[in-house]
Amino acid sequence: MGSRKKRAFERVYALFDRDNHASYHQALELAKKLNKTLINDEGEKVQFRSIVSIPSFELWFLLHFKLVHGSLSHKDALRQLKEHMPNYEKGNRGCFEQTRSHLSIALANSKKLIESADPYDGNMPYTDIGSLVEYLSKIKD
Repeated sequence: MGSRKKRAFERVYALFDRDNHASYHQALELAKKLNKTLINDEGEKVQFRSIVSIPSFELWFLLHFKLVHGSLSHKDALRQLKEHMPNYEKGNRGCFEQTRSHLSIALANSKKLIESADPYDGNMPYTDIGSLVEYLSKIKD
């Protein structure tokens, strides 16, 4: 048997939707507790960060086309998204390619939501997927 290669990592991200999950706030608290408690193969503490979308992941795609104001249900987010991406279905491949040209709009819109909403509230549209996308873009270069 070959030797197992060590895998060192600095960060772990957990992406999840608010939807109507009763355990949403518990998940936020668990993520907060896990931060800096995980240890990688090099013995270093690992940053653990939750990336949430309220009401759902579809909000991130919708923000590529428009800024959303006020309360929004998952059903409403999906309906509005389909106005811009008629063939969208959860789990479809190719969504990044369809929205790539609008990425700067989505990043700006998500920053506006972060300034005006709180993920702990859990009711107003919010997503910090943009911060993850920006981080991944930087390490890719």
